[in-house]
Amino acid sequence: MVNVLIVGGAGFIGSHLVRDCLSRGDKVTVLTRASTDIWRIEDILDRLTLVRLNLTDTEALMTALRHQPPQRVFLLGAVTRFATANNDLADVAEAMRVNLDPLRAILEALGRMDVPPQSVVRTGTLAELSSDPGIARSATREWPETTYGLSILAGTHYLRIWRDRCGIPAVTARLSLTYGGGQSPDFLVPGAIRQGLAGTPMMPRQPDARRDLIHVDDVIEALQLVADNADRLPPVVNVSTGRPIRTGDLAARIARLTGHKPPPEPAKTGAGNRVSAPPSKELRALGWRPRVSLQQGLRQVIAWERARKTDNRHPERRSA
Repeated sequence: MVNVLIVGGAGFIGSHLVRDCLSRGDKVTVLTRASTDIWRIEDILDRLTLVRLNLTDTEALMTALRHQPPQRVFLLGAVTRFATANNDLADVAEAMRVNLDPLRAILEALGRMDVPPQSVVRTGTLAELSSDPGIARSATREWPETTYGLSILAGTHYLRIWRDRCGIPAVTARLSLTYGGGQSPDFLVPGAIRQGLAGTPMMPRQPDARRDLIHVDDVIEALQLVADNADRLPPVVNVSTGRPIRTGDLAARIARLTGHKPPPEPAKTGAGNRVSAPPSKELRALGWRPRVSLQQGLRQVIAWERARKTDNRHPERRSA
């Protein structure tokens, strides 16, 4: 049994990770903001410790850590969308506040522990990299094009410096576009599936854009493997497939799986919009491979969404 701390354990990926840790027999503590809706883990609250607090309050974090010192720490959860304006950088300041400030406070608290954790794993994103093939770059050129990507990249380097100074094995796992049951319909796959099940299949505005998709089960396997081997891994690894799909083709596949004819594509746009990177060789050397095919994963999410429609316990919150 391992004492595991999961910051953001009530979110989409975090809730899957919580369940996986519990299935391993781990003792799990979940830290969340006071405002977080915990519907994804409500049915397992008796099996974990839930702590609600201000994630930028170092002293409150220290109190929580002393109560159950973690051996393994997972840092998940981030705000992904920000209102932007052409004439200021207010969105950048907000992204740094909500995505970087909690990381700073949590790492400070972890660094002050009498017995430090054995590993720290943080989730990043391929949005930290460039999606423009016109930019001369390697497959891992750091060139964020969104406020979200910028704030996450700042955290990636913050964690790298903290690792060097504290000597605690810490790794950022850069995730490709993760999908699975329990995800908000604001995201591409669940949004398209819900529209298909509602009888109005969608087609994205940029059908030629390409996205590297990975099922949440493969992500959880990778995160656990990274935690097991953090002292042997570089500060950053890519958890991805390296095989992006056209969003127009994805939408057409979802339409067919939900029983509809794919809608016509708009004028071809988005050819230069590509978010993908090959999985890190260090992760592959440990035996990790994506195991859930896209067809299997989409069928699983469709089944989850159909079950959600018949679940009347918290219907108003199942879309969060």
